[in-house]
Amino acid sequence: IYMSPAIQQVINVVLFKNKNDDGIRWARYYKPFPGHVTHYIEQIECAINEWESGVHEMIVFKEHEFSSVYQKHLDSLEEFKTMTASIGLLTKLLQQVHNNGW
Repeated sequence: IYMSPAIQQVINVVLFKNKNDDGIRWARYYKPFPGHVTHYIEQIECAINEWESGVHEMIVFKEHEFSSVYQKHLDSLEEFKTMTASIGLLTKLLQQVHNNGW
């Protein structure tokens, strides 16, 4: 799930669309880490929820309402990191997401 093309597309549009975007200007600070990627996953989940009934219903993204969603995904990524620590898989996958943005 965390290597979904939707996640890559959101990161590309938000951070790497043009040379003035933050992901390029501040590259040393935007190398993805679980919290960074989790923020975009949380927003994607919000967008999916807008179509839950089959008809688009706008949901206003409120940080306090989605904090549990963020924490759920962050915990999941941390668990994955622990389970694959011997080969550093999460770091490699997140680096790939960052590199694909360029």
